[in-house]
Amino acid sequence: MKKLVFPFIVACALGALSACSSDIDRVKSDRKVIDPEDVGLLTRLDKYIQKAFAQKYNVSIDYRYDDKLTDRRYRLAPVKEEKAVEFLNLIDFVFFDTYKEAAPEGYAQRHTVKYVNLFGSSGYSLDRRMAGAAPQGMIWMYNINELDTSVARIEKIRDLAERYIDYEVWERVEEEVKKQDEKAKADTGTGLTDEQKQALRERLTREYTAEEHEATKYDKRIKKLTIGQEYQMRESYISTLFHESAHTLHEERAYPPEFDKLSALDYQKQDAFSYWYRKGLKSLHAGFVSDYASTDADEDFAELFATYVLRTDEEWAELLKSANEKIRPDAKYTGKEIILQKLSIMKQYIRDEYSTDLDAIRQKALEKLYKIPYMDFTQYPTGY
Repeated sequence: MKKLVFPFIVACALGALSACSSDIDRVKSDRKVIDPEDVGLLTRLDKYIQKAFAQKYNVSIDYRYDDKLTDRRYRLAPVKEEKAVEFLNLIDFVFFDTYKEAAPEGYAQRHTVKYVNLFGSSGYSLDRRMAGAAPQGMIWMYNINELDTSVARIEKIRDLAERYIDYEVWERVEEEVKKQDEKAKADTGTGLTDEQKQALRERLTREYTAEEHEATKYDKRIKKLTIGQEYQMRESYISTLFHESAHTLHEERAYPPEFDKLSALDYQKQDAFSYWYRKGLKSLHAGFVSDYASTDADEDFAELFATYVLRTDEEWAELLKSANEKIRPDAKYTGKEIILQKLSIMKQYIRDEYSTDLDAIRQKALEKLYKIPYMDFTQYPTGY
């Protein structure tokens, strides 16, 4: 499970990194973790959690600050109600709805997260910054008060797209004007006049701008910018839930031993973050999608699951391209080949053990990510 603890200086430089606790309190997948409550006695937020999550997905979510539910060595702030609502709306749409729509009936209730606790800030002590943890079967989601889904609103993305288009069109126009001017000098001995250059600029600007707004090309640009704008919320909030849901799978039914045999000699345990840096090596070349994946086979499984599900085709292709080298000259496979073999084993395992298609989950999750800009997560859903 993920446990995010770092020296404060390193955290400032590198941001939040993730790790998991080894002492896992395994949860029986078919056991209810919540007891129905009389919603008439609850606050609005409690009613929302009870009806939309506890009853619907068999998950317990707590947002009230409680020292007993965290490490008191760290300074933490309670989550604000409006930010709790924003976070819950986000994970309901991207995480729970993905499983509801792409996995067999009952999968979300039995094979995903069971206990989630929300905190408003990261945890600070004199020398550490704690970004989150997942002890004893629970998931502690930190820094919820910093969640801002508005950065990915479609209006902002379109404005950003127009600025990119304006700059790229300007570059293309100036390059073509220079080219035409040089050609004129070669043909006639004199270049274009200022009037000719201005007329050419105006014509090319109209043509190139129209090209950039062609529907298919513009849509690809919007999608690419969307993923970029969503990077922080995807990495800090959404990825954690998919990572932890992958742990519930292998805790219930072990994945094939062939999976961890592929990298058995390269798992670094608690040295996973520093080993590759010290050695001047890349964990990708050893067949890991992240340094943290090299902790052990279970974390390798969970990291690969979350990374594959939440990366676009372009991002996944770029990752594999970067991994297409051997970690050592005598290695049998490149990192890319190892990752693809692990992924193949994972897909077959999930298909055989859970009657679920990992690619269907990935496709649905990416559809959800692309729709985030058109959603407003800041308000209670209708009926709550």
